[in-house]
Amino acid sequence: MVWDKTRAARPQKGKFRHQSEFVLWGSRGPWQAATKDALPGVFTISALAGGKKLHTCGKPVELMKELLEVCPAGGVILDPFAGSASTGIAALETGRRFVGCEQSRDYYEIARERLAARAADRELLIS
Repeated sequence: MVWDKTRAARPQKGKFRHQSEFVLWGSRGPWQAATKDALPGVFTISALAGGKKLHTCGKPVELMKELLEVCPAGGVILDPFAGSASTGIAALETGRRFVGCEQSRDYYEIARERLAARAADRELLIS
């Protein structure tokens, strides 16, 4: 799939705008789609959606929620490049489990704090 970041993507004079990114996904074992509908092949969401980015390559949580639609509720999402945990936040907000890996200690701390805060919010809503 392709993520169209819209014209909000950072331009560089005399070069092509870095307006899109490719998305890679996979599954362990046979795929059981969460939906019978065909999902789009291009997702158009501004790179600036959701406010200030917490990572240089940060993705909007709304984009990640849309991408997670292929995974059944309760499924496990693995993000080997977790960064500031936008995928993890989207997983929590859509009823999925999350496993993230991050090399940078600083981004790990940002991700851990965001996930803990979101999990606490979720528990308050459930109570």
